[in-house]
Amino acid sequence: YKHKIKILRQTIQRKNKRIAQMQSVLVSLRQKNFLSDEHLNVLETLGTFNQHLLKRQCAKSKKVPLKKKYSPELRHFALTLHYYSPRAYMYVRSKFDTCLPHPKTLAKWYMSINVEPEPGFHTEALKSIAERAKTVSYPLFGALIFDEMAIRQHVEYDGSKFSGYVDMGPNIECSEAQIAKEALVFVVNCINESWKIPIGFFFVSTVGAEQKCNLVIQALTLLHNHGMNVISITFDGAPSNISMCNKLRCNLNVTCSFQTHFKHPDSGEPVVLFFDPCHALKLFRNCLAEHTSMVDDKGDLIQWRYFVELNNLQEQEKLHLGNKLRKRHILFYKQKMKVKLASQTFSTSVADALQICDVDLQLIGFAGCASTIRAIRLINDLFNILNTRSIKHFQFKQSLHEGNQRYIFNKLDECFEYISKLRQCKNGQLLIDSRKKTGFLGFLICINSLKILYNDLIASKDILKYIPTYKLSQDHIELFFGCIRSQGGCNNNPTVRQFKSAYKKLLIHSEIKNIDSGNCIPLESISILHISSNPVAALNATTPQFRVTNNNDNNNNNISTLENECYLPMNVHFTEFSLRVITYIAGFVVKHLINVLHCEDCLEALVGDNNNEQCNLINIKNRGHLTYPSRDVIIIYQRSEAAIRCALKESGGEHLQKKYTQLYLTTSVLNSFIGNSNIFVHLTQYHCADQTAFENHVLLLMRAIINKYINIRLYSIGRS
Repeated sequence: YKHKIKILRQTIQRKNKRIAQMQSVLVSLRQKNFLSDEHLNVLETLGTFNQHLLKRQCAKSKKVPLKKKYSPELRHFALTLHYYSPRAYMYVRSKFDTCLPHPKTLAKWYMSINVEPEPGFHTEALKSIAERAKTVSYPLFGALIFDEMAIRQHVEYDGSKFSGYVDMGPNIECSEAQIAKEALVFVVNCINESWKIPIGFFFVSTVGAEQKCNLVIQALTLLHNHGMNVISITFDGAPSNISMCNKLRCNLNVTCSFQTHFKHPDSGEPVVLFFDPCHALKLFRNCLAEHTSMVDDKGDLIQWRYFVELNNLQEQEKLHLGNKLRKRHILFYKQKMKVKLASQTFSTSVADALQICDVDLQLIGFAGCASTIRAIRLINDLFNILNTRSIKHFQFKQSLHEGNQRYIFNKLDECFEYISKLRQCKNGQLLIDSRKKTGFLGFLICINSLKILYNDLIASKDILKYIPTYKLSQDHIELFFGCIRSQGGCNNNPTVRQFKSAYKKLLIHSEIKNIDSGNCIPLESISILHISSNPVAALNATTPQFRVTNNNDNNNNNISTLENECYLPMNVHFTEFSLRVITYIAGFVVKHLINVLHCEDCLEALVGDNNNEQCNLINIKNRGHLTYPSRDVIIIYQRSEAAIRCALKESGGEHLQKKYTQLYLTTSVLNSFIGNSNIFVHLTQYHCADQTAFENHVLLLMRAIINKYINIRLYSIGRS
């Protein structure tokens, strides 16, 4: 048995060696003509990902040290799998003998990407579009889609500042105390290619028509400058969106000069309005259910009761007439946002079922439902036209192109005439002029805009072969919102901070997903920010015995100017209780800095003794591992606490105002020591005499001490 075991082990080792040298094996097979070209192509297309993973597994089984650097294919796979399910990633990682990177490594990769999820339009996304525009020989056409996503009204500290307030970007002033309720997001969906990308977001409470108009014009200009020709803007039925259309010089009065397009601010080409068909369908359904009936262009009644009768009949019979109508389609009030409930209600299958009950079965309850059947069929056909994806489908599900133009236009004209003449009751007000006009007006906007797009892009210029109207809908941004919410697990109402984190992960993931197709910049080519603003790193870099030249890391520290406006009064009286807590926190920070600082003189200046009444809390809690801060550290922390309390007082006592960031508070504390030569006297006289202002260890040490304390306190305030 020993001999057999030895032979088996040798066999396994040889197999592992062959796997590790797969490319050389393939070359040998080709030279010896052992395999045909077809079979060799199959082996060569195994994929570099599988090769790298097998190599790491073999190296681990041999207990050979693994390479720290992962291949781009492994990084792509790890990031994508972890994006879809962290739990699934951990399971796969354990099954592959931990050859995949640890989740903490993935987090570091995300941190290294220079995509800062701050409000505004994002340069990295626009650069991705510009890079794609340069790589293709044809112009890119896209639809600009925007919508608001509800977020949790919550203020918290994110490590550098308080987040949760209204924020429209760095160049737009907002109310200091107004908490954000929604995230206004802009997404571009390419019409003649298969990709989309978010280009910016803004945290708002209530955004008016004027603001939306300005943001849309700004987005159109930026996209045009980066090679994207926007042909439409898509929105839902919010009142501010309708008012925005008027400010864009469109006329939404159906009975007088109906105009659903405006000139592009740069190119002068027409940009059409496009109302989301899903929202229009839901609003149509809601209006019919609320009023129970409408009157069509022929004066016949469209009644909601026929849907109710059909559902009752099917429940009574325990059978369904080939449709999906159920009780939840009738009692939809708790699920108004579900599009499929509205689309399944106004479907051909429901119209067929009503027709069977009326014409074939001649049931009394369905007498006179012909006008309702007509309404269902027209709305169903119109909805299909506004949700086409390809020219390979049939009838009204086929995208608008030159071959079916007359057929589609005839149906659009019929629907336009039908919807524009719907009334609440006989001789009553037209629904397009009523309080419930939004859904009906939305359908008319879509019909008119689709005709304009065909005449401009196909009939006149022959730029596109067909128009996939589904790419003009809001489904794409709604799916993006769903991904944002799914990143929070069971929490579908993210805070501002959670929204930013999920947004960055999704933006990076969208780039990773499209590496093979080249739609966006690959992960490795995105510029990485190497500049450090950490005072501890700067202090270590200016310590002679630890100074190392590194061509890949620029540790130039941009020390903020101590400006006069960063001033807070420090006349705060502390109780003995407060002083002991401050000293205890100071001891914790000193212990932390001891582990990260390298300068011996600076470390000596941080540590004190227990001959101080303020250290009584440390004495009581000390089990031999606590550290006592020096007198200078205690004084600095008393000033820091005074600054925070003054800021809280000026903010109303609950949450700090937006301006009180970590930088603001740190600068205020440093300002209070100007002219004070009693802090770190020994360092000033003997250690920092020949140091420049940017390398001064006293200043850097004070910044490190203050930053750590303010971070601790601001996190505490944010949690409370």
